[in-house]
Amino acid sequence: MRIGLAIPFYNKGNPLREEITRASFNHYTLLQKKLATLGVDLHIIFVGSELDVSKKFCKPFSNSNTTYVEFNQNYESFKIRDKFNFGLLALGDRDFYCICGSNDFVFLDMFLSIKNNPSIDLMGIKADKRENNLVVIDYEKRTGFKGSGIYPDIRFFKVAKNNRIIGGFYAISKRLFNDVGKTPFQTDWDEVGFEAHCIANNISRHLVSSKILNIKTDSDITSYADIKVHHFNGNLTEREMTDYLNYLNKLKIK
Repeated sequence: MRIGLAIPFYNKGNPLREEITRASFNHYTLLQKKLATLGVDLHIIFVGSELDVSKKFCKPFSNSNTTYVEFNQNYESFKIRDKFNFGLLALGDRDFYCICGSNDFVFLDMFLSIKNNPSIDLMGIKADKRENNLVVIDYEKRTGFKGSGIYPDIRFFKVAKNNRIIGGFYAISKRLFNDVGKTPFQTDWDEVGFEAHCIANNISRHLVSSKILNIKTDSDITSYADIKVHHFNGNLTEREMTDYLNYLNKLKIK
């Protein structure tokens, strides 16, 4: 199976954000090697927006199955969905088109679910208040919490109710990608609007019980304290936090 993964990124010269993006790219290139042994061809597109700075940043992750593309986001009407669509289109001919943020870490089981469900049109990690699928880590403060699967309409989290997809990672079949004119993200709500379109039109969806790490820096989450206090059901245990941070530390490029 040929799966494409587009990863838009924009580090803005922030060293901490660069560290997280570096770990993300290393994570997915390691998954790429593992998937190759399981019959999955994962092609990764790095979608940069800072010209030579972005291109140079991606060099340590270059291999025969990765591509760097440059997207110009320096215009007044720019919306993040434009960058998403650009990256997906750059993947060329694939069986599935995947998109994730450069601070979102999705694991092997998600990609194996795609391989094992080739007839599904849209796949993502399910939001379920009974399962803590999303782990949010404030990397600078070394704190974090688990998502309950019910997210309010606030700046950093999309609406994701029960029987909906959390966000942060989407896998779109070739058929559906072509049916939406190769531009799946067409509304102000971006990913959520696309999923709503699929629900309204009875397009087949598959919600996977996979863990996803969403890594933030202090500068990214100005409302972090409010989110943590009012909307989520508990901090990570010390053991869990240590395990996640150790994993990220191992992914550093020396």
